Amino acid sequence: MAVFWQALVSGIAVGAIYALIALGFNIIFQTTRIINFAQGEFVMVGALVGYSLTVVLGWPMPVSLIGVALISAVVGAVTERLVMLPVQRSTYRYSWIITTLAVAIILRNLMGTPWLYGREDYRVPPLVPGAFFLGPAVVVYQQVIILGIAAILLVLVEVFYQRTFLGKAIRATAFNYDVAGLMGIPVPTMIRASFAISAAVSGIAGVLVAPLIFANVSMGILIGLKGFVAIIIGGLGSPRGAVIGGLIVGVLDTTVRALAPEGWGNFIVFGVLAVMLLIRPTGLFGKPGAQH
Repeated sequence: MAVFWQALVSGIAVGAIYALIALGFNIIFQTTRIINFAQGEFVMVGALVGYSLTVVLGWPMPVSLIGVALISAVVGAVTERLVMLPVQRSTYRYSWIITTLAVAIILRNLMGTPWLYGREDYRVPPLVPGAFFLGPAVVVYQQVIILGIAAILLVLVEVFYQRTFLGKAIRATAFNYDVAGLMGIPVPTMIRASFAISAAVSGIAGVLVAPLIFANVSMGILIGLKGFVAIIIGGLGSPRGAVIGGLIVGVLDTTVRALAPEGWGNFIVFGVLAVMLLIRPTGLFGKPGAQH
């Protein structure tokens, strides 16, 4: 039971990271109907930039979080042009799959060049060092910080969409491109904004998770895939689904890793994805038609 309790506590914190990544998938999907397979690379960029700002430049972690959000947003805006321009010019319906995978490879190799970060592992310091006991489980303060900041980000994104003019314009664009354009909303700008917001959220997720694992140019591959599993389980188009799906994947992954033989964690997680696609392709909270 002690092992299970420890895995459960760790899984909730990791699940909050997957929830943020799933939210990033959802933000782009709502405005473009594209699943951005470069989402994991946004996490990687955030983690490595966070290392540079905190360790190399010595910025305080709260200031570094703001810097990472801004730099990640710029990366997201640039990525939008790399993704959307080929998609708009292509007659192939699923060209976005190849395009987003190509962008992921470009970002990974660019960040992995010797004059940037290479192939080394980097440790980002925690926002608050130390740990405490919660029953038989050891909880590091960074896990609590992850839950707190993730909750704040999820609320802020929801308030942004519901209460601000830009947020409502992005929602209108997601609802119907043509109608939004007739209302005077600059649709290309809204799509670019969705990429920027998605990258900022995922970049912050990278800074938050980096103290628990090593930051490197390859970290985005698996963590991005698990964020994808989270949004498929929760349901594309549903912010609530992103949260629930992230927590499910996080708890399931860490629990299986703690109790089962090595390698079973990924097997179970992706097995659940396969089952979900078979029995409920719209996810737990997705709407019919969202899967396209």
